[in-house]
Amino acid sequence: TQSTWGRIVMSVTQAYRRLLKAQRNLFRQDNEMIIRGLQETRKIFRSNKDVQDANEIRKLISEADDATYFLTHNLAQGVLQADGNYAVKLEKNHVQDVDRPIQVKSIADATKEAASS
Repeated sequence: TQSTWGRIVMSVTQAYRRLLKAQRNLFRQDNEMIIRGLQETRKIFRSNKDVQDANEIRKLISEADDATYFLTHNLAQGVLQADGNYAVKLEKNHVQDVDRPIQVKSIADATKEAASS
């Protein structure tokens, strides 16, 4: 029906906006990545614009929401510092489900560890 279709369109729009917001928040210091994320998100949503099956649309919305969750809870952008190291600012949403201390290794230590195993 018309009202059902209207709700689906609204849900798609909301998923799109949530994903773009997550990208802007994650890459707030990197305009190039914000633009690339916008372009890729737009491309993916447009490639599915002709999908008519409500169940398929719900699946696509769920995938967009999964990507939003991943961006907001599993990624943090590192910023290259003058000394050659990267600074990463973890936020509350990155550690809310962690029940143990977080270990942070340098790239050099991680590379050595991977090479020895």
